[in-house]
Formats: sequence, C-alpha cells, structure tokens
Amino acid sequence: MKKFKKYIIGFIDKFLTENNRAKILRKFGLKAGSGVRVRSKCFFDKIRNIELKDNCFVNRGCQFHTGPATGKITIGENTCLAMNVTMVCISHKIGGSEKRAGEHEYLDINIGNGCWICANALILPGVTIGDGCVVAAGSVVTSDCEPNCLYAGVPAKKIKEL
Repeated sequence: MKKFKKYIIGFIDKFLTENNRAKILRKFGLKAGSGVRVRSKCFFDKIRNIELKDNCFVNRGCQFHTGPATGKITIGENTCLAMNVTMVCISHKIGGSEKRAGEHEYLDINIGNGCWICANALILPGVTIGDGCVVAAGSVVTSDCEPNCLYAGVPAKKIKEL
C-alpha cells in the first residue's frame, strides 16, 4: 500500500495546482493548515510525521525525510521553503571501526513562524530554527538558530540579526 500511495502521489503531482496538491496530500495524511501551497516534485518520506502550519509555501523539489520511525518535521505559519530545501530527521550514532554508521537515530526538526529557508539549504536532525529566521541558499544547518537572524554557510553561522 505504501508504494502504491507514493506512485499515485507522483503520478498525479504533475497535473495539480499548488493549492490542490496540498488538499490531495492531506488525504494521504499530511497535517496541513489553511492556505498551504505545495509545488510539484516534492518528496514526503512518512507523510503523517510532517506538519505544515497555516500559509506555508513549499517550492519545487523540497524533501522531507522523517524516516520510518519517530522523526517529525514541523514548519511554522507563513514560512517559505525555496526550491530543493532538504530536511533530514534521520542519522546514525557513530559505531565501531568495523561499521561507523551505527544504530539509527531520529531527531525532530522544527522551523518557526515567518521563516524563509532559501534554495538548496539542508536542515539536519534535531535542529530548531527560531521565528523570523532566514537561512541563506546552500547553507547546511547543523545546530539551532536564534529567532530573527540571518544564517549562512557550511555549517550555517549567524551572520546578523534582522
């Protein structure tokens, strides 16, 4: 059934408007508030573990990787995700020298209200991005971001307060 859902979502994706896409995704378990818009070619790992609050905008090619277990992604109200933003709740604990990718670890990602996450940003497990933040294009966010600040770089660092 899981593969069938992904096939159906992928097939109908190209025929939908961004508003209708959000409505269809709700039917498959996405928690999406009012005014949510989702563009095409987005990937939702475990759709029931993702919440998009009111007036979120998700541009083309965004990826939501929650894993099969407990990872959750929450995107606040009036937040915009630019093209190809990737959020990953899954990681590994460091294992022994015979296998460094040890036991799986699932950590939530929370993005506050009014944020702008620019194109090709990568948000790693366990990160909270405060309200009103801007994450610059191509940044890799490895730790929490204070509210109302601009973060950029690899790893992302605070550039200035907004």
